[in-house]
Amino acid sequence: MSWTKEPSHTKVIGIIFIVRAVLYLLGGVFIIAFMPMLEIFTEEVIANDPDAKIPLQFFEVIAQFGLGICLVFTVLNLITGIGILKATEWGRIMGIVLSALAVFNFPIGTILGVYSLMYLADGRLDQKETMEQRLAKMKQGHL
Repeated sequence: MSWTKEPSHTKVIGIIFIVRAVLYLLGGVFIIAFMPMLEIFTEEVIANDPDAKIPLQFFEVIAQFGLGICLVFTVLNLITGIGILKATEWGRIMGIVLSALAVFNFPIGTILGVYSLMYLADGRLDQKETMEQRLAKMKQGHL
């Protein structure tokens, strides 16, 4: 049984996840572009102050860690967006997990995360089931 309630909401949420993947990819590209500038800055500072070597290497590690996070979330959001657009159950579950994580990205991530969670967490309705059919099932005690 399909978990989609409204095809339009499914498309919107799937597209939101794909757009988030593109944004994470752009963040990774920014980090890649920023790392050579960090290395140049590091070399100049170390040439003037050899004691500054360790703190500046720390920033390089942080930049590499940030790049890794961006790439992981790019892949996860892209796969989730495709899964949601295809209305797969695994896409819905991944969407719930990533939406829960997105709630902490205030303010836009919070809004989109809550919207996605509200829709994805209630995966009981079939696309073809109307409200009248659902009420009839409730009266019969099937729900």
